[in-house]
Amino acid sequence: MSGQGQATAILLAAGGSTRLGRPKQLLPWNGSTLLESTIEQLAATDRERLIVVLGGYARDIRKHCVARTDTRLEFVDNVQWRQGQSTSLRADVEHALTMNDTGETIVALCDQPLIGTSHYQDLLANVTRLGFFAAATDYPEGLGVPACFSLPALQSLSISAGDSGARKWLRRQTAQTVGRVTCPTATMDIDTEQDFQERLKYGQVV
Repeated sequence: MSGQGQATAILLAAGGSTRLGRPKQLLPWNGSTLLESTIEQLAATDRERLIVVLGGYARDIRKHCVARTDTRLEFVDNVQWRQGQSTSLRADVEHALTMNDTGETIVALCDQPLIGTSHYQDLLANVTRLGFFAAATDYPEGLGVPACFSLPALQSLSISAGDSGARKWLRRQTAQTVGRVTCPTATMDIDTEQDFQERLKYGQVV
């Protein structure tokens, strides 16, 4: 655990799933749902706080998760979710920072079901053990989330997140300050029904 505050995971799950036509957060996955499966992967990194930002379908998602007993889990509502993912990021980051005891923080998405705990742990290790300002997933087009941020990086991200989001912020940083972690399955997200059916062929995270 970090000695600089509570280790945190932020899960962005506020999208309206317009291309899918139903809430992707509640798609069946690994015996539960897409959202819950991602929460489990993040929880396995021993985060002390798990913050989930909701927007579209928030009422249905809360009802579905009401039976969860994990005391680390917090839900934050983003009333501006229709304006894009960057507003959800800002809502969660600012919520985390208001607690005044936030340490290194993982930021993840709920529509990348083939990303497992090991990738989140690799991102975390780049910050806690290798000393990077932040660490991010290395995509063919550049850095993006999932990512891990030190407290100073999270504070910097909070200033610009509403305008540009994590991806643009990460790509503005120098190569010496941000660790790059590859994850071939990170590109296999879910936006459409066809995506979902294709991902089901894998059956579990890897």
